[in-house]
Amino acid sequence: FAAATIVAACGGLLAAGLRASFPPERLAGATVVVAGDPSYRLPAAAPGDDDAEWASLPETVRLKRSLVATLRAVPGVAGTIGDVSFPVTLLGGDAPRGAGHEWTSAGLLPYELQAGTAPVADGEVVLDAALAARSGSRVGEQVRLVVHGSVAVFRVTGVVAPAGGRTATAAAMFFAPADARRLSGHPDSVDAIAVIPAPGTGEQTLADRVRAGLRGQSAVTLTGDDRGLAEFPQARAGRDNLITVAGLIGGTTLLVGMLVLVSTMRLLVEHRAREMTLLHAMGAPPRRIRLMMLGEVTTVSVVATVAGSVLGFHLGGWLFGHLVRDGVVPAAMRFDPGPLPAAGAAAVCLCAGLAAAFFPVWRAARPRPATVLSAPPQDHGLDRARSALALICLGVVGTTICSGMLLIRSSAVSITCLAAIVVILGVAVVASRMTKAMTGLVGRAVRARPRTIGRLALLNSCARPFGMAAAVLPIMLATGISTANIYLQMTQADQARQVRTDDLRADDVITAGPGGLAPGLLDRVRSVPGVMAASELAGSSGFVEAPYDGWQGEHGWPLLGLTADGAAGVTDLALTSGTLTALRGDSVALTQEHARHLGRGLGDAVTLRLGDGAAVRLRVVALLADRPGGEVILMPATLLAAHTTAGLPTQILVRAARDVDQRRLRSDLAEATGPTVRVSDAGGLSTTPAEQQRTRAWINYLFTGVVIIFAGISVISAQAMGAASRRREFGLQRLIGFTRGQILRMVGIEAMVVAAVGVVLGTAAVAPILIPFAIAVNGSPMPYGPAWVYLAVICSATLSALVATLSPVWAMIRPRTGEREGSPRGRAVMRA
Repeated sequence: FAAATIVAACGGLLAAGLRASFPPERLAGATVVVAGDPSYRLPAAAPGDDDAEWASLPETVRLKRSLVATLRAVPGVAGTIGDVSFPVTLLGGDAPRGAGHEWTSAGLLPYELQAGTAPVADGEVVLDAALAARSGSRVGEQVRLVVHGSVAVFRVTGVVAPAGGRTATAAAMFFAPADARRLSGHPDSVDAIAVIPAPGTGEQTLADRVRAGLRGQSAVTLTGDDRGLAEFPQARAGRDNLITVAGLIGGTTLLVGMLVLVSTMRLLVEHRAREMTLLHAMGAPPRRIRLMMLGEVTTVSVVATVAGSVLGFHLGGWLFGHLVRDGVVPAAMRFDPGPLPAAGAAAVCLCAGLAAAFFPVWRAARPRPATVLSAPPQDHGLDRARSALALICLGVVGTTICSGMLLIRSSAVSITCLAAIVVILGVAVVASRMTKAMTGLVGRAVRARPRTIGRLALLNSCARPFGMAAAVLPIMLATGISTANIYLQMTQADQARQVRTDDLRADDVITAGPGGLAPGLLDRVRSVPGVMAASELAGSSGFVEAPYDGWQGEHGWPLLGLTADGAAGVTDLALTSGTLTALRGDSVALTQEHARHLGRGLGDAVTLRLGDGAAVRLRVVALLADRPGGEVILMPATLLAAHTTAGLPTQILVRAARDVDQRRLRSDLAEATGPTVRVSDAGGLSTTPAEQQRTRAWINYLFTGVVIIFAGISVISAQAMGAASRRREFGLQRLIGFTRGQILRMVGIEAMVVAAVGVVLGTAAVAPILIPFAIAVNGSPMPYGPAWVYLAVICSATLSALVATLSPVWAMIRPRTGEREGSPRGRAVMRA
């Protein structure tokens, strides 16, 4: 039931991601929309290699404005409109943010004027009705707008609203054509081109003609709901995030569920060993016994998977809402998976359940009556197969560990997570044998103690290897996966933080809004008394196009832009040759190891493909000392910023002079920079987009939470089944004088043993992954992260084992009404 619920929820998210459509809003009036192609084919190792990978460019890919006229001349085209979009903040009311556009694009939704007139001259703006209401602006009034960090005064000439009951998600402001081109920051480019067909021209015909007219251009032709991708460029990355989350959690849940179900079925078969013996003695053939048990499993599985799939649909909608709220997926996406994911999840879980139950059921039908009466059957051949599979998993992980020790890069984190899951599954395959061995070791230590309850609890644990393994397995999986997932992420985040704080020495950070920093702001900052050095900062990612770089992956290399005059003062980067003061014009700085791999040195040229798809040829002017996790490519801030979506640097790093009052300096900086930026301490420094950090955290914590919940349900199921099979044992103990408190203490000790074995096995499974990774990343065998996280994992495992064990036993042995201890009815009930 739990597996079907989670798999159905993830199936719904996966279907929503795969079927995601982004209907256009503001561009709905265009039959065809042309946008820049965000895909990039990574350079091949050899010419003609068809096995090259593809990547997505992180910045907005713009089109030349001359293409607007080119497409207008295509047969069947009635008109074309070049669309631009740039962030604008309105100073007034609650300082609402919106997007600025050219007035010619207002007729595409369409918008209609509710008051006033269209903007025709410089300094005029039209607001949408929602934005005007939030800011309290009226027609004829002056408003102050923040565009690209600068404050400008505009006169409101009109207020518009979507016509015909249509809606628009983003707040819009419309400017005269000349103002829109100037304010966009790229007057010779457009973000998209809306194509209006001539009467009688079909959509497909128009699209084919437009594609023919764009031959040789890095552009895509969008029709239908795909037109929304030009209006919501972040939707593509959000769709990929949703598919990643759903695939990771759903697949792991299915795999973990099969392992837990195999262990639970093995326990169930052990409990029914006498029944199987009687069926054999009565002459029942093994085939009928297998069919009987598989029929029971099918009946239960059908009910559980159907109920879980129905509940999973609603769980998927709830998860989707939280993903949208936290910015992992864009608000433009809609959760509409349809009935297929629920049906598919039910079918997949049903098949997985039958497959997991087949091997225990197959073994249950094989034993002979004489062997079953004495002891549970043993299958040495299957044990050898498990051992071989475990060795294969450990061998794969050993190779990964050796590779990780030699070379740790940003892409190695995902490989390390995968290696951790593989080794945990390898240990899970032989969990029953390891549980029996560890319980025996604990038993030897406790048997020397004279206390009867502890000795009896250990004897019970040693005598029930299958029952112990069924409860230990989910605790081991939860401990291993959650510990590896959390500490790997914390170690990676700490590595990025150390690189950021150790390499960039900023006492204060000036951060701009969505539009970037105003030109000339750096000079004003440098003129503030007490400022020793200041540098602009821009961030993006890009790809080495020439020479061939076999190290780069689909995410490319992190690019960092700095100002040459202040780079040395705000950084602590060790150089092996060259100087950062030469980081001007078309120049670049590489790490020494990276340059050696590329076969480049000082004065040599490399070609980079930047985030907006532009190719630039740069000259190497400095080589940085190598540092684990410190792979970065340095460029001039103005050059890199020009190829980002904002078009301007986003931060200024400030290094204070000695003996300067930091509070006074921060106050002077705030006064000198104005209200359009935020001044903070070094904690405001960020070279990684906040969206990427939030996405990774969401995926990791959601994945960990699902595993813990699933493990808790599995422990409760296994322990409740084990308690039910021990009803006669508890009754006999009560008859020979055990009190209820003694029985509860006994099973409590057994639960503690289950938790201890599960935690030890889970920790031992991930230690060979975490320790080498931590050594390679930060030089310490201890991964980064507070100890209370691991203690919380241990406490959660212990608490779940205690609750799952004590609750059914307490309910089983508690006295009923009229069944007092020592009464005739009470004695009769205990005898029964």
